[in-house]
Amino acid sequence: TTDAIVDGELHNLIVLLRFSDHKDRALPSIADIDILFNSPPGEFQSDITPTGSVQHVFYQSSYGRLTIKSTIYPAGWIDLSNTESHYASGKKGLSSSRLHEALLESLAAINTNMATTKFDFDKFDRNKDGIIDSITFLHSGYGAEFGGIDCHTSSIYENRIWSHKWFIKPNPGFVTSRISG
Repeated sequence: TTDAIVDGELHNLIVLLRFSDHKDRALPSIADIDILFNSPPGEFQSDITPTGSVQHVFYQSSYGRLTIKSTIYPAGWIDLSNTESHYASGKKGLSSSRLHEALLESLAAINTNMATTKFDFDKFDRNKDGIIDSITFLHSGYGAEFGGIDCHTSSIYENRIWSHKWFIKPNPGFVTSRISG
């Protein structure tokens, strides 16, 4: 949304994406991702958060005014229908509608599972405008920003996803009981 949340608690939804060519890869556990995002300020896990968690960084950067509480979507890693190189489209996932396809595919999977997971999305809409205030998509594989060649697939960095911040324009038909983008 356009209203910046600068203090208090911000609930962040984490969606884990696994490319179709990464199904045999060892991926971080849900517990490790939770530690990476949610270890409280001052608690350091030497092997996962040696300099602090995401929550710690934002807490420190806001001088103690903002606490980000991240929740991993309970289905765990969502399997995507295409490969990492398909979604990267030779452009590191930048300036490519194919990466948006991956995001929309994951949101569609969440919509499909809503009846069975009974997951409450209300806490992710702090200002009650019907739009999730903060969502993080984590993908399998090495970020393109690391350059070089992926040691598992031999993909060059142009065929991997460059980690970046973006926003999803809401669909005008958005309602709080469904996710759409």
